[in-house]
Amino acid sequence: MMDRREKIRPELPAEIPLEQAVDLLGAGFIDTHRRQLEGNQVLGIILRLVEAVSDRLSCEEICKCVIEILMDETGFENASILLYDSDVDLLRLVAAKGFLQKMRGAPDRKYNTDLVFKRGEGVAWQVFESHNPVFIEDAETEPLPEKIGTCITPRSLACLPLWNWGVLNLSADGPVSMPNYRRRDLIILSNVIGHLLYTTDLNEKLDRSHTQLKQLIDRKTNELRHANRELRANVAYMESVIENAPQGICLIGPEGTIQHVNPKFTSILACEQGKITGTSPDRLFRNKSEYLKLKQAIDNGKMIKLSDVAMLRPDGSIFPADIFMHPLRHSGDSRHGSMLVIHDITHQKKATEKLVYTEKLRALGSMAGGIAHDFNNL
Repeated sequence: MMDRREKIRPELPAEIPLEQAVDLLGAGFIDTHRRQLEGNQVLGIILRLVEAVSDRLSCEEICKCVIEILMDETGFENASILLYDSDVDLLRLVAAKGFLQKMRGAPDRKYNTDLVFKRGEGVAWQVFESHNPVFIEDAETEPLPEKIGTCITPRSLACLPLWNWGVLNLSADGPVSMPNYRRRDLIILSNVIGHLLYTTDLNEKLDRSHTQLKQLIDRKTNELRHANRELRANVAYMESVIENAPQGICLIGPEGTIQHVNPKFTSILACEQGKITGTSPDRLFRNKSEYLKLKQAIDNGKMIKLSDVAMLRPDGSIFPADIFMHPLRHSGDSRHGSMLVIHDITHQKKATEKLVYTEKLRALGSMAGGIAHDFNNL
């Protein structure tokens, strides 16, 4: 069985000297070991990035945290992130840090925090629009376009797209070798960072939506509570008006039966409420045709008044009353029952009859006096 080490051992031409073959094998082993170490380093960076996002930071805070991690874990001397500002169509610097800033006692390198890239300007826009990274190992052989306002002039640069969010810049003051495996690792990191920014932005939008929805619900709830309080107050007021009205009031449902009567109504009829609720109002009329006249008017949506109507009490006694009846409506002009108002005119009729009787007596007295006067003159 072939040994596993023999599978990864490169085949060497027979004519290569032994010392050179040993050097090549050693270089291959070192390169493979370096790749493994850098692969582990990439995994460590990803874990730190994911841990940072779990703290629910903002996009700008995530960018600053990413810069800190990259400066700790990579060999680049400078790192910065430019995010796209859709309102002004610019790439704007949101986070930047250099190696010198991490060293105590080293001169502080200032970054232009107002740095922006207009559309089509520099490597940053090229990478952002094409979504393809740019790797420059030595600016002396691959010149970098100058950018007015920058505080550093790197000699090597890795500019990587962060999905649709912006670009990541990693640079150094000297040349940096970036073989394919290292470029691949940097592309993986930029994709992870882009995904983290997307997740963070989505969480921020969800949080804002949740906050706005909660505020809307709270506002509508308060409005509803206020409306309910006003409605209860209005209902209580109307109930008080009905219950304390000097006339007898009867509420008739859509099906044509008595649903509620006020105390004055029961007082006029000399009966308890339970004896008349749920019954038809026609039983209160001595002449049923008068109730039919009222009902026809209500069916046509009109208010009607009848004067001096003979009404029946449950005990069979009769009393005179003026009758008012009008339809009750909901919003949208839909009819919902009616209201019958009874004004007992018994005392009024008695007073009127007494007054008429008195006037008749007065007239008879005047007449008798006149006749007596005429007899005296005979």
